[in-house]
Amino acid sequence: TGAYRWQWYDGVTTFEDATVIVVQDGQATDIGDVTMAAGAAIRGTVTDATTGQPISGVWVYYFDTQDNQSWGVTSAADGTYRLSNLNPGDYKILFSGGSAGYYNQYYDNKESLPLADWVTFGGTEDVTGIDAALVPGARITGRVTDMGGQSLAGVTVNVHTEFNSWNATQTVVTNALGRYTATLVPTQAYRYKVRFSKAGYVGAWYDGAADFTNATLIPDNPIPPGSSM
Repeated sequence: TGAYRWQWYDGVTTFEDATVIVVQDGQATDIGDVTMAAGAAIRGTVTDATTGQPISGVWVYYFDTQDNQSWGVTSAADGTYRLSNLNPGDYKILFSGGSAGYYNQYYDNKESLPLADWVTFGGTEDVTGIDAALVPGARITGRVTDMGGQSLAGVTVNVHTEFNSWNATQTVVTNALGRYTATLVPTQAYRYKVRFSKAGYVGAWYDGAADFTNATLIPDNPIPPGSSM
């Protein structure tokens, strides 16, 4: 659990250094007592760089000096996270915000693993203040109605890059008011085309086009980080 540091038998921190245990059928193998060392953690808070509000659901990972990546934890409703079961050493921290609608960031406000700052972890006390303020992705928003102007709930909204008519970059569904928000975290400068579909209605591309080729590109220029349309 998080209260203790994990280890391999016999008292080592890597699989390669672990002691091999030889067992035989029908016989119990006693490996003796195992002493667990008390654990500490790397802790921090993830916030929105624009609003300062906490962000939940951001995956946080650490990398050791050999660039081995850990399993991840997610930030809580108040934006806090806790990386535990760590052995003493130096680590780099990745805040993976794509699933929450934010750009990835390495500690301390770095764009890539080679540029990331090291966090030194002694193993006996928590290291705190390893925070991140993530830049929100671009947002495409709108409202879908029928021909009479009534809001349509449950419309599937597929957002495609201008080069890919088959696979949607983002898919969302309109709410009870017909509103939708698609959050995009582009790795390149893209423009987009949007398709709307719902059972019982004729599907359409923005703005009123029947197919991908004739759909209107949005915006006129590639979407910059943190913008809305």
